[in-house]
Amino acid sequence: MLSIIIVSYNCYDYLRSCLLSLQGANDVEVIVVDNASGDDTIERLGREFPTVSLVKNPVNVGFPAANNQGLRIAAGNLFLLLNPDTIVDGHALISLVEFLNSEPVFKIVGLNVRNPDGSQQASFSVQGVGALAFIVSQLPFRGWWTRIFPNRISADHSEPFRVSSVSGCALAFSEPTLQRVGLLDEAMFWAEDLDYCFRAAKLGIPVFVLPSARVKHFVGQSGKTNWRRMIRAQHESRIVYSAKHFGFCPTVLLRFLFLVLLPVKIFARLIQACGRKRRTEMIERVKGYVDSFAFTLGSGTR
Repeated sequence: MLSIIIVSYNCYDYLRSCLLSLQGANDVEVIVVDNASGDDTIERLGREFPTVSLVKNPVNVGFPAANNQGLRIAAGNLFLLLNPDTIVDGHALISLVEFLNSEPVFKIVGLNVRNPDGSQQASFSVQGVGALAFIVSQLPFRGWWTRIFPNRISADHSEPFRVSSVSGCALAFSEPTLQRVGLLDEAMFWAEDLDYCFRAAKLGIPVFVLPSARVKHFVGQSGKTNWRRMIRAQHESRIVYSAKHFGFCPTVLLRFLFLVLLPVKIFARLIQACGRKRRTEMIERVKGYVDSFAFTLGSGTR
């Protein structure tokens, strides 16, 4: 059985569309872990989707921890971690189950993630997950680098293909893979997918993209309800990730990069906040960058 785990936070309209796209799937269990949504998610979910298993968190424990809650109670032997702001194509789950049950037994699978207009989304990397590639990916003009060392290839293949990492918005694996790699690292509030793929690579476990399993992703709808928390989590998780996998020197370099870039971002958002358009959002973004600067300046990694 395939257990689909969806972490929700203040985005019921998107969650509802996601759940509707899963209706009719055979031998599937759906678990929603709600991270203390402040809207009417709990009430509407119970009323409209009574067969969905619901975990109600009294506080927002973060994306990795909430996924781990779902994994611990899942009854299936196959798992799909799915964002609430996604819509799964009709035959995607059939293709996914078939591929997860094929050789090799140990593997991580990313679905073929598409933008709302059908174009390919940047949901996987082929560059590797080493220190240099990771630090370069934080640069504001990383597009210049990727023109020299391409980080994307087209997902318009007929067969599954190997990559170095995939996005956690639609990430799947089997029970044997879970047993070897373990649960998500809960310190990685925003880099848990990259961390999971890196840990798998260390164990010789391949990562694939499955072209026949398409999913539409509306990108970051939960995060947009709390810009400050999202921005802080992004920067903190990247520092934690670097310290965990790359050690002292690359992490110092990453901290220095953030200390240079964050004041620029703060200044740019403050200018935008002077206008009337999206003023509240810009102020929340500034707070997130200030929090990130304070964390980066500190000596710890949480």
